[in-house]
Amino acid sequence: MKILFHIDDPAKWTHLQSNITNALAAQPSTAIVVVANGSGIQAYLTAEAKQFMANHQTVEFDSCRNSMKSHHITADQVAGTKIVPVGVLRIAELQSNGFAYIKL
Repeated sequence: MKILFHIDDPAKWTHLQSNITNALAAQPSTAIVVVANGSGIQAYLTAEAKQFMANHQTVEFDSCRNSMKSHHITADQVAGTKIVPVGVLRIAELQSNGFAYIKL
């Protein structure tokens, strides 16, 4: 199973955490990628998010470079995430590679 979670609203971070935790508990081999763009990029800035990402090394967390620029976020602030040039293109790429798309 391959799942792509798309977050564009930082208020949905708690919901995202629950979804990831539940998916991995039910099927630990699930490949999960999270793409944050728009305002969702701000979710990665919290201590809670940084701890969750550190505890979930098998999950790939992607940061949209365009969103980082528009929200004045540096690469250091989203350390531990994969910076992708354009979030929507990354989403399309993952979908074309068989990832199920879940919008939060």
